[in-house]
Amino acid sequence: MGDTRVATIQFQRQFSDRKCRATGFCFTIAVLLSCVGRGNQSVDAINQPFVVNGLRVEPDSLNAYLAAHRGFTSRHGEMRCAYRQLGQSGTKVFVWALCLELVSQEGLLVDGSGMSVPAAFQLDVTSGRGRVVGVEIPDDGNRYGPSIRRIFPAITWPSIFAPTEAYNQRAMALQRHLRVEAAARFGLPPAAAYAAPRHDDPHGYATEQIDSGAFAIVVHGDTALVEEFVRTPYRLDGMIRPRVRGAKFGWARYHVEFSRSGDVLRSRLSLGRVGTSPDSAPVSTHMTTFGPDSIVEEWPNRPPTRVPFVRGAVPLFGPSIAMLQEVVRRASRTPPSLRELGVPVYPVLVDATMKRVRVRWITRDTISIAREGSPDVRYVVRGWKILSGRNGEFVTVRREGRQVIRLETDSITASSDVYRGAYPSL
Repeated sequence: MGDTRVATIQFQRQFSDRKCRATGFCFTIAVLLSCVGRGNQSVDAINQPFVVNGLRVEPDSLNAYLAAHRGFTSRHGEMRCAYRQLGQSGTKVFVWALCLELVSQEGLLVDGSGMSVPAAFQLDVTSGRGRVVGVEIPDDGNRYGPSIRRIFPAITWPSIFAPTEAYNQRAMALQRHLRVEAAARFGLPPAAAYAAPRHDDPHGYATEQIDSGAFAIVVHGDTALVEEFVRTPYRLDGMIRPRVRGAKFGWARYHVEFSRSGDVLRSRLSLGRVGTSPDSAPVSTHMTTFGPDSIVEEWPNRPPTRVPFVRGAVPLFGPSIAMLQEVVRRASRTPPSLRELGVPVYPVLVDATMKRVRVRWITRDTISIAREGSPDVRYVVRGWKILSGRNGEFVTVRREGRQVIRLETDSITASSDVYRGAYPSL
């Protein structure tokens, strides 16, 4: 989150005063359950409707809202949710939900993305029916405990912080429910729901190209820069070559690695001297690692710089459109309610600070990208893939084979800093 995501949900209880002062323990939840449990709790307790002000709130409306506003996928499938009730207060209802992306491959259920979280739904009953208008889930890390106390009433805390055995039984019962439903939906035999979850990638998936090609930045009809790139599920590799006098580098080669969950693990950027071939040794190489606590950028001639890690952060090298695409890709997988906050971006070779880039879909094939302190820039897209755009005098075109997709409209407002950055003189 296409990308395959982390293979297991591991329910671990760890005593940590720093993370969970009030409860004495906390959860480390990866993305997907590692085993199919039969559990011993009645399935009748799953997806029970709520009654608010005499109005019935259907489980499907809660599950669909949670999947649409907090869910994410990694195998081009559909995320579906199931829940157990935790309680209700006024027009708020509280559940523990498990959401899974399950797809059918070779007659088996294959696991994609998933999440196991308590959720608080806000309902509107003024229209004579129960309508979901909002949902909150707790924060990660050391904010988990405080956010639970802020979002959920005290009467629900014992269920949220249930003993390990009860916690796992609840999760496995919800997982079983979703797998049985998925097997029926895909027309698979019932036994497929109880087979060991399969997380492995299809043969050749890791090297499958999900995007490739070249971008050109054109100024007044002249090509100022060419970028060639290849994107596979877990890697982005590219080469940038300026074609203008006075360029601060002769070529740049980058490599970005992604986890199964789609998060960036590390990036490497090598810069070559002006007038040298990309096959020659770089004059400098910059490594950046992402998480678990910090983003660390290693510089050739000075100590490493560190900033606090923000989940979902994307590295961005100023001239790279392929890296900018990753910002669009991340935004496309972000619930609309969170998209306005912007995608966290770490500009490499700049000032060791996090930025936020806001991506908005104006139409199905047009987006605007707003960087902090700069006017919006519009791009023509197909899904998350950038086709063309204009940023002041800089026009971006994608070259696919021999076809060049050009921006036809001149009615685009933009800033002119897409090609400028703080690069070392080489």
